[in-house]
Amino acid sequence: IICLSVKHGLSIMKNASVVNAETSTFAVLNKVILHLSENFFWQGEDIDNALHSGAIFKGHERGPEGEVKYLGYILFSDVTLDGDEPDVENLTMDSLDHVEQKMRDDLATEFAVDSFLPPKLDTLENGVDALVSSCFLKSEGSPLLMKSFRMKHNDEKWIAVCSFAPERADDFGKAVEGSISTAIFK
Repeated sequence: IICLSVKHGLSIMKNASVVNAETSTFAVLNKVILHLSENFFWQGEDIDNALHSGAIFKGHERGPEGEVKYLGYILFSDVTLDGDEPDVENLTMDSLDHVEQKMRDDLATEFAVDSFLPPKLDTLENGVDALVSSCFLKSEGSPLLMKSFRMKHNDEKWIAVCSFAPERADDFGKAVEGSISTAIFK
């Protein structure tokens, strides 16, 4: 596993680099700048396959006994080469149901999905239009909330995904969703 340690400012990933270790600011593929909350510590890994290229950042915190507790993740990936990823620039409310159903079917083959939430077309804080899809995944203990943000920038298709336990929506969830909503595309 290739890791990135925010606390030590080390960067041995090829798809992500540290922009500013003190503010936990990173560049993914030198195309997206995102800020990760300093309230958690992060472990990064490259995403690199034929259709997707980017980085995933797994968030952790220390428990009362000093144990490391995994909280969830955030990822950014260029999915331009993936023909199954929708072009959000051309989506309308009328075409949304068909596109969302295909994505739900594909997702259900990869994950144990408990339930889906209605999709929405939204403009994020950074001004980028996104298709936001959400679902609850079955997991040991409580279900996990997974949110996908499909975006287009400079003729490239991007996906940002975050996942976390619903009971952590007010802290970890807000942090990772805020990182996605405020990410800066170069």
